[in-house]
Amino acid sequence: MARPQANGRGSARLDMIPGDGADGLTGMLVIESKTYEFTYNATQRVSFATLGQPTVQTITDLVSQLGRDQYRFTENEEGCRYWIYTFISDLEGADIVAAGSKGEAWNSLSRYWFHPPGSGSDARAVDEGTFL
Repeated sequence: MARPQANGRGSARLDMIPGDGADGLTGMLVIESKTYEFTYNATQRVSFATLGQPTVQTITDLVSQLGRDQYRFTENEEGCRYWIYTFISDLEGADIVAAGSKGEAWNSLSRYWFHPPGSGSDARAVDEGTFL
Protein backbone atom coordinates (compact mmCIF):
# COMPACT_ATOMS: atom_id res chain seq x y z
CA MET A 1 0.00 0.00 0.00
CA ALA A 2 1.33 3.43 -0.87
CA ARG A 3 0.15 6.80 0.39
CA PRO A 4 1.14 9.87 -1.63
CA GLN A 5 0.25 12.97 0.34
CA ALA A 6 -2.64 14.87 -1.22
CA ASN A 7 -2.21 18.67 -1.02
CA GLY A 8 -0.92 18.50 2.57
CA ARG A 9 -4.41 17.73 3.88
CA GLY A 10 -4.40 13.97 3.88
CA SER A 11 -3.25 11.27 1.54
CA ALA A 12 -4.22 9.12 -1.38
CA ARG A 13 -3.96 5.37 -0.85
CA LEU A 14 -2.84 3.21 -3.77
CA ASP A 15 -3.34 -0.48 -3.05
CA MET A 16 -2.94 -3.38 -5.48
CA ILE A 17 -5.25 -6.14 -4.30
CA PRO A 18 -6.05 -9.60 -5.70
CA GLY A 19 -9.59 -10.63 -6.48
CA ASP A 20 -10.30 -9.67 -10.06
CA GLY A 21 -10.51 -12.03 -13.03
CA ALA A 22 -12.01 -15.52 -13.28
CA ASP A 23 -9.52 -17.03 -10.81
CA GLY A 24 -9.29 -14.01 -8.52
CA LEU A 25 -5.56 -13.53 -9.15
CA THR A 26 -5.74 -10.48 -11.41
CA GLY A 27 -4.91 -7.41 -9.40
CA MET A 28 -7.13 -4.41 -9.03
CA LEU A 29 -5.55 -1.04 -8.26
CA VAL A 30 -7.62 0.72 -5.61
CA ILE A 31 -7.08 4.47 -5.26
CA GLU A 32 -8.72 6.17 -2.30
CA SER A 33 -8.59 9.62 -0.78
CA LYS A 34 -7.90 9.65 2.97
CA THR A 35 -8.24 12.42 5.53
CA TYR A 36 -5.05 11.39 7.33
CA GLU A 37 -1.42 11.46 6.20
CA PHE A 38 -0.27 8.12 7.67
CA THR A 39 -1.98 5.01 8.95
CA TYR A 40 -1.20 3.94 12.48
CA ASN A 41 -2.64 0.45 11.99
CA ALA A 42 0.41 -0.96 10.19
CA THR A 43 2.85 -3.27 11.94
CA GLN A 44 5.70 -1.65 9.98
CA ARG A 45 5.69 1.68 8.18
CA VAL A 46 8.35 3.18 5.91
CA SER A 47 7.99 6.71 4.56
CA PHE A 48 9.73 8.44 1.67
CA ALA A 49 9.81 12.19 1.23
CA THR A 50 9.06 13.37 -2.29
CA LEU A 51 11.43 15.50 -4.32
CA GLY A 52 9.64 18.63 -5.44
CA GLN A 53 5.86 18.62 -5.25
CA PRO A 54 4.49 15.83 -7.42
CA THR A 55 0.73 15.57 -7.54
CA VAL A 56 -1.28 12.42 -7.02
CA GLN A 57 -2.14 12.71 -10.73
CA THR A 58 1.57 12.69 -11.62
CA ILE A 59 2.06 9.50 -9.63
CA THR A 60 -1.03 7.73 -10.96
CA ASP A 61 -0.05 8.72 -14.52
CA LEU A 62 3.37 7.12 -13.94
CA VAL A 63 1.71 3.94 -12.63
CA SER A 64 -0.44 3.78 -15.75
CA GLN A 65 2.35 4.66 -18.22
CA LEU A 66 4.57 1.90 -16.84
CA GLY A 67 1.76 -0.66 -16.80
CA ARG A 68 1.83 -1.06 -13.03
CA ASP A 69 -1.97 -1.03 -12.96
CA GLN A 70 -1.97 -4.41 -14.77
CA TYR A 71 -0.75 -7.10 -12.35
CA ARG A 72 -1.31 -10.77 -11.65
CA PHE A 73 -0.71 -12.24 -8.20
CA THR A 74 0.85 -15.67 -7.62
CA GLU A 75 -1.28 -18.79 -7.17
CA ASN A 76 -1.04 -18.19 -3.39
CA GLU A 77 -2.29 -14.59 -3.79
CA GLU A 78 1.20 -13.29 -3.02
CA GLY A 79 2.89 -10.43 -4.81
CA CYS A 80 1.77 -7.26 -3.05
CA ARG A 81 5.22 -6.70 -1.56
CA TYR A 82 6.82 -7.06 -4.98
CA TRP A 83 4.30 -4.62 -6.48
CA ILE A 84 5.14 -2.06 -3.78
CA TYR A 85 8.88 -2.54 -4.32
CA THR A 86 8.44 -2.02 -8.08
CA PHE A 87 6.28 1.06 -7.44
CA ILE A 88 8.94 2.63 -5.17
CA SER A 89 11.62 1.73 -7.75
CA ASP A 90 9.57 3.52 -10.41
CA LEU A 91 9.21 6.60 -8.20
CA GLU A 92 12.96 6.61 -7.64
CA GLY A 93 13.61 6.21 -11.38
CA ALA A 94 11.35 9.19 -12.07
CA ASP A 95 13.15 11.30 -9.42
CA ILE A 96 9.97 11.55 -7.35
CA VAL A 97 11.69 10.03 -4.30
CA ALA A 98 15.38 10.11 -3.39
CA ALA A 99 18.03 7.70 -4.60
CA GLY A 100 18.26 4.76 -2.21
CA SER A 101 14.51 4.64 -1.55
CA LYS A 102 14.04 1.33 -3.37
CA GLY A 103 16.82 -0.24 -1.26
CA GLU A 104 15.18 1.01 1.92
CA ALA A 105 11.83 -0.32 0.70
CA TRP A 106 13.38 -3.73 -0.08
CA ASN A 107 14.96 -3.91 3.39
CA SER A 108 11.50 -3.54 4.92
CA LEU A 109 9.45 -5.52 2.40
CA SER A 110 11.74 -8.55 2.57
CA ARG A 111 10.97 -9.03 6.27
CA TYR A 112 8.01 -10.41 8.17
CA TRP A 113 7.24 -7.88 10.91
CA PHE A 114 5.85 -9.20 14.19
CA HIS A 115 2.94 -7.65 16.04
CA PRO A 116 2.90 -5.53 18.12
CA PRO A 117 5.16 -3.02 16.37
CA GLY A 118 8.70 -3.10 17.71
CA SER A 119 8.61 -6.87 18.35
CA GLY A 120 11.19 -7.64 15.66
CA SER A 121 11.14 -9.32 12.29
CA ASP A 122 12.30 -12.35 10.31
CA ALA A 123 13.60 -12.54 6.76
CA ARG A 124 10.83 -13.35 4.28
CA ALA A 125 10.85 -14.26 0.61
CA VAL A 126 9.18 -11.71 -1.64
CA ASP A 127 7.06 -13.61 -4.14
CA GLU A 128 6.82 -11.90 -7.52
CA GLY A 129 3.57 -11.54 -9.36
CA THR A 130 3.57 -10.71 -13.06
CA PHE A 131 2.99 -7.39 -14.78
CA LEU A 132 0.61 -7.92 -17.68
